[in-house]
Amino acid sequence: MLEIAEVDRKRSKSYKRLQQAAARDLEESLWLHEQVALTPIGPLFTKYMPEDNDPIPEALSRHAVVHRMPLDHFNDGHCIVAIMLMVSLLREMEERRTQAQVSSLIDSLIDDRRYGEDLDVEWDREPDFDPPD
Repeated sequence: MLEIAEVDRKRSKSYKRLQQAAARDLEESLWLHEQVALTPIGPLFTKYMPEDNDPIPEALSRHAVVHRMPLDHFNDGHCIVAIMLMVSLLREMEERRTQAQVSSLIDSLIDDRRYGEDLDVEWDREPDFDPPD
């Protein structure tokens, strides 16, 4: 097996949080939405300890890529899975960011409306312009 890099193993808090996020139960209201984005993460944490002579996992493995980076592990299928996973996670992050922005905008509009009512501003009047035909 040809290896192009090796990273020392450290038990870090971020690694443990990643494992917990991949294994957590999803909220029922968001189940399908989050399931689509998070399900592929679980197999990335397949146990792989090259120092124990573990065989390279069949599925794409974070451990194999990060700790040893065996070139045998990089094949067309694994590359496609990695790209698809990256896209789904980026899409999920963008969705959450957009939802947060919309929520913030709604809160801001509600606050502005309350403020306007305190000043006796008319909010339900007709616009000052003619809409295009």
